[in-house]
Amino acid sequence: MVRCGKALTGPQDESLKHLLPFILRTAMSVHSTLDLVKLLNATEKIGYSGTYTTTEPEWIGTVPIGYADGWHQNFKGTGVLVEGKRLSIVGRISMDQLMIGLDRPYPIGTRVTFIGQQGNDTITVDDVAQYASMPMLEVSCSFTNRIPRIYKQSVSTTNGANIFFESLNLLGTVLCLYFIHQW
Repeated sequence: MVRCGKALTGPQDESLKHLLPFILRTAMSVHSTLDLVKLLNATEKIGYSGTYTTTEPEWIGTVPIGYADGWHQNFKGTGVLVEGKRLSIVGRISMDQLMIGLDRPYPIGTRVTFIGQQGNDTITVDDVAQYASMPMLEVSCSFTNRIPRIYKQSVSTTNGANIFFESLNLLGTVLCLYFIHQW
């Protein structure tokens, strides 16, 4: 029996990649956008029960994805990518949104990558699964119908930029992109 559904999440074990007769790339990526960017003062609390407190003035971005969409509290340690930089999720993840600590103010609508590549950095399904101590497929299957799926036959990338996503010019919309690579 062949279970090709696991191909969506990419190579399962890096040490076995050399045994494959083809290159297997991750076919799934999850993206959203910054919905709100705000400079908070020191000692301000963020998230349910104020679990995060700013220690100095800090830029915080709000992203419209939460546990009701399938981005669970135990996924937060992997962080997110914004303009190719890995940034931290701060505070507790809410039902419909989460907050990230920003290194500077970014424009509303800036892409936030949860799973996928930006610049030279990548967050894989395996990264999320390892941090959350759960199987990769459980991470892949956790995304709910609240997240639109876009199926694309092929995707052109330049320097890690996803031309297809950039062309959508979406604001505040959460996307789950599934790309089918032709071998």
